[in-house]
Amino acid sequence: VFPAPPEITAISAVYRRDWQGNVALSASPRTNIILQSENLTTTWITNSGTLTVTATTLEDTDAGAASSRKQINTVANDSLVRWASVLVAKNAPNLVLIRWSLSGGTSVSTALVFDTISGAWGVNQNYGNKPTADMVSIVDLGINGWRVSLKLINNNSGNTVSTFFLYPAFATILAGSGDTAVINSLTGSAGFTKMQLEQSTSPTSYIPTTSVPVTVTDYVASGTTLTLAEVPARAAELTVDGTGVGIPMLRIA
Repeated sequence: VFPAPPEITAISAVYRRDWQGNVALSASPRTNIILQSENLTTTWITNSGTLTVTATTLEDTDAGAASSRKQINTVANDSLVRWASVLVAKNAPNLVLIRWSLSGGTSVSTALVFDTISGAWGVNQNYGNKPTADMVSIVDLGINGWRVSLKLINNNSGNTVSTFFLYPAFATILAGSGDTAVINSLTGSAGFTKMQLEQSTSPTSYIPTTSVPVTVTDYVASGTTLTLAEVPARAAELTVDGTGVGIPMLRIA
């Protein structure tokens, strides 16, 4: 629990700067429905090809297939916006593919081919509809990797099955058009962690999970008193807004 600076008469927004960058915190509940968000060895299953799996890495050992790992979750049959996110380690030797679908009715799907060195992305349209720029969020988190997020909008047609796929060694180059036209026969590894699937109009900060979905409310503001759901990480900074100007509030040493 923290008091706001005296310049603040009422708290209207709170921001936290940590390893994820400067992110807006939420006063409303938000949920990550992905299970085992930091452990690919359990709950996640191999969808195709052959993989060597650790908690945070996938190695494609099958030169004849585009090997992938997936997780299936249940979502509501609605018309809401959802985002799926993953933290991808930098400097994988090949391009990775991140793919997501909602199915059970008139399905919707999307996928992007991602260069973990440059941050460039393209598509292979055999693996999902080509995303437009507003359906993709890529944040460079320095040594922590890239946070890659994809957006889908459900359509009230009966889609209640979400399937999120990770391919560690999909292709070698992006074509000039931005499309990756050929799936190369590759082997190689890539790092994936901190997966998240949420109903939200934009990607929100990471919520760790294990065996069940996790819901958090980042903060509760009562007048000028702020109660946080969790202790900020070491070196994190909080900024509170209540006057139209962000005022630094707290730095965790």
